[in-house]
Amino acid sequence: MTATPEGAALPPRHPAPDVPGLARPRLLRQLDGARVALVVGAQGSGKSTLLAQAAALSGRDVAWVRYGPDGRGVLRATTTPPPRPVREVAGLGHVTDPAQVARLAREPLLLVVDDAHHAIGTPDEAALASLLADAPPQVSVLVAARRPLPRNLARYELAPPVVLTDPALRFRSWEVERLYREEYGIALEHEDVAALTWHTDGWAAALHLFHLAVADDLPGECRRAIRRLAHRQRFAWEYLTTQVLATLPVEIQRFLHTTSPLELLTPARCDALCGTDDSAELLRDAARATSLLRPVGDGYRLHRVLRRHLLTALADEMSVEQARAVHAHAADVLEREGARTEALRARARAHDVEGVRRLLPFMTVGALDGGERDFGPTFGPDLVDADGGVLLAHVRELVADGRVATAIRVLDGATGRTDVDPVDLAVVRHAIVGLHGDDPAEPPVPVDVGGPLTWSQVVVSAALGQPASAVPHARTLRQGGALAEGVARLLGGDQRAGRELLREAAGDVDADATMMLLAQLLAATLAGERPPDGLAPHLDRLHAEAERRGSIWLARIMHGVVAAFDGDAAPAEVDRVVAACERDQDLWSALLVTGARVVARARSGHATPADWETLALRCRSRGAGTLEAWARAWLAVAAVEAGLPDAGTLAAQAESLARTAAVPGALAVAYVALAGCTPHARGELLRLASSTAREAGMATDPGAGRWAPEAPEAPRVGDGPRPAEPAHSPGGEHEDTVGQHSVEETRPTLVHLREGSSVLTVRCFGRFEVAVEGRVVDQGRLRPMARRTLRFLAVHAGRAVHREQLAAALWGERDPGGALHGLHVNVSAVRRALVPDGAPRSEGLLRRDGESYLLRLPPGSDCDVSRFDQRVSRARRLEREDPTGAVDAWQLALDAYGGELLPEEGTAEWILPLRERYVVQAAAAAGGLAVAAARVGDPGRAAHAARRSVELDPWADAPWRVLVSSLTDLGDHAAAARAAREYAAVLRELGVADSTGPTDPGTPPPRRPPTSRASPGRSTRS
Repeated sequence: MTATPEGAALPPRHPAPDVPGLARPRLLRQLDGARVALVVGAQGSGKSTLLAQAAALSGRDVAWVRYGPDGRGVLRATTTPPPRPVREVAGLGHVTDPAQVARLAREPLLLVVDDAHHAIGTPDEAALASLLADAPPQVSVLVAARRPLPRNLARYELAPPVVLTDPALRFRSWEVERLYREEYGIALEHEDVAALTWHTDGWAAALHLFHLAVADDLPGECRRAIRRLAHRQRFAWEYLTTQVLATLPVEIQRFLHTTSPLELLTPARCDALCGTDDSAELLRDAARATSLLRPVGDGYRLHRVLRRHLLTALADEMSVEQARAVHAHAADVLEREGARTEALRARARAHDVEGVRRLLPFMTVGALDGGERDFGPTFGPDLVDADGGVLLAHVRELVADGRVATAIRVLDGATGRTDVDPVDLAVVRHAIVGLHGDDPAEPPVPVDVGGPLTWSQVVVSAALGQPASAVPHARTLRQGGALAEGVARLLGGDQRAGRELLREAAGDVDADATMMLLAQLLAATLAGERPPDGLAPHLDRLHAEAERRGSIWLARIMHGVVAAFDGDAAPAEVDRVVAACERDQDLWSALLVTGARVVARARSGHATPADWETLALRCRSRGAGTLEAWARAWLAVAAVEAGLPDAGTLAAQAESLARTAAVPGALAVAYVALAGCTPHARGELLRLASSTAREAGMATDPGAGRWAPEAPEAPRVGDGPRPAEPAHSPGGEHEDTVGQHSVEETRPTLVHLREGSSVLTVRCFGRFEVAVEGRVVDQGRLRPMARRTLRFLAVHAGRAVHREQLAAALWGERDPGGALHGLHVNVSAVRRALVPDGAPRSEGLLRRDGESYLLRLPPGSDCDVSRFDQRVSRARRLEREDPTGAVDAWQLALDAYGGELLPEEGTAEWILPLRERYVVQAAAAAGGLAVAAARVGDPGRAAHAARRSVELDPWADAPWRVLVSSLTDLGDHAAAARAAREYAAVLRELGVADSTGPTDPGTPPPRRPPTSRASPGRSTRS
């Protein structure tokens, strides 16, 4: 295999072997080329299937030895195509000793030894030990066993072997989704995949048995079966009863049934629960008898499927009261030991309200007391209804799991309950709204709400802006201070300090598992920590641990992050995770996973400007100024690399935003982007970027290796003479033409931005609004004609408008002299309204240039009309160059259209042609998105976009065709028929024959009606 550069996405998907079963590239990559590999896992964990797939991909002769329960090996030899008889493979004949097979092999050979655990304690054990110790160099050996091999089989004189154990063999959630979709033909929702993975513990046998149990069920029945797994599990009843438990001595069977209420089995716990003193010996015997009981720390843990089976059998054998008494007894044992978190879960299963209330103060999510939290809520509905404290704990648990929509519903239902503390209720509600809700304006750090700060509140505060200001808050935290401060410093750009703090948080034994795992995730993906075995395996282990502990929120995030960085994962997998987060209103997690995808694509060299712009828009929707500053800085760099015409504007905007949000690391990247579009100032700007990065604490120089050397002083062909001094307007204001500055011209611009330029925000779609430096201009202080003047200039922002055009549009047939006088008066009023309070009077944002007026858009400004125009142009270019990238580009263009242009102008004559033009362009953007989505095979998105297009403008032909065909592809034939009828009605209204049917490509495109005619859905309000 070719080595993968550190931090880069993994190579393309491993080719699927021509053997049954789902190909698992992350495991096959580890076995590929290994001299010796051991696969040790429980029965039914997919070992033999994995070895068969590795053999099929090896490209060599394969000799397969399988040991039976009698300890005798049977040789079965195969080759790569074309197949040959056994006796012809490497001259092996009918040899059964695997060591002799290896000695006789003359050509490269892969020797597979399956079920090697049966050889332990037999005469073949010595031969197997000899084989593993000194196999010939032309022979590679793969060994599968249910239990670790004895020490005498672990002395390897060859290179250290590759070892895969149960944690690696368990199916990850994305593999479960692929298994059911590709192998079983069942499409599962993301939350169902997560639940099924947890309840089966990713055990291949359990996943197959559950498939057999629901193979004939409807989708809704399958979902109900998955939800029932939290209570009773019978899908593996016969297998566990006859294949697992029946093979154990009766004494061990009885012991496992009695101790199943305990999550972690230790000799002391089991002795206290059973009233005996021989639990240590029974545990050792049980672990030797079945691999479904495995050592964990100072105790043992039953496989999750087997434990749930035993609990179900326990409940069947007892009355409800007796079963609750058993769990209460287990809780007593755990409380005496001090395992309060695990005891709380046992009290909840015992429905002990008083006991739960007593232990609630000790409740943590993902605690490190040796227990595993169940998938889903700890408390049943009866406990939640019985006590207000339990209800709030339940809500906190839902929020911690990312199930925000459910938490909000439960919290709303608690209104008016007298047993709920109002202060606690306010704290929990604030956490929901500030951390996960859809109101980005809600401050994450409570100002007038009681209760201590949490690490998550401090982290979100740093993400919103001014990350340095979150550091003092982090240092006051009772728990998670290192994590919160590390993230805050990392967001500011201080990778060195952030990395050290995250390393400290990852090793904090007093923190809960969520904090430790999240610290490791951030250290690996953002802080540049280099895991010894590579990024993807490290992320995979973190995800597996989060799943094992039942940390739903963190497991979902890590699922998305792993899918983003794993080259074998389908791109749609990240989309499914983001969609699940958004359905649960866990919007910060959706943003984090989206960011991980863009970062992963950037590290592998595949990120496009559209990727960064999509991320920046998501950040803005959450009010995450810090994150948006980083996204826009790298957007500007990507725009320069792609040669986009507006790269200079994007770089200046990124520099202004990074300074406003106080993110020095992003500021350094923005300087790199400015250097890329100002060749003659490149050296100065790259030095400025380097010094800023060094002061910020960045581990690497973002400008290193970028752009060509500084351009020579000699003028180039076609260049005019460079001015010795910056050009100034008649009003004395510096002309901002980023991308064409000399060094002298650039530095005043940077100083101007540093001191705070008048950044302008203009909104003309949907409603009219103008803001200067974040202050919305009060239009109520302007007279009607001044407001109309401002609206006219705003819709043309960034472009000079001749005074006669202004006067004719706003004053019509009025005397030219009077019209120009009125224009001058109203322009003066608008200029004064655009000057921030206390700022010196100057031409500022509204400037006169000869006989024209210009509403300027300085760097850092935003005008939705200009943004829409730029995105439409970019999407049209990508439609020709990159059909896949055109989908996102058209989506961004459509997102920029916020509704009718200047509705405040009503039916004024000057606005109608402009309004008609932008409606048509928006409809064309939606139509472009529909066509592009249909081309890449996304009929759902294509249908939605096509519907939007025909709602805006029903006279275009292509969107109707895409709408009908996409609805047909989705299987919604009723909706497709309705769309076809609507299209036919439009054709009849236009006088176009419809004999060929609406989806026939031969139908001529209809002619648009005159623009004076009102279109359906078009607003004509005044």
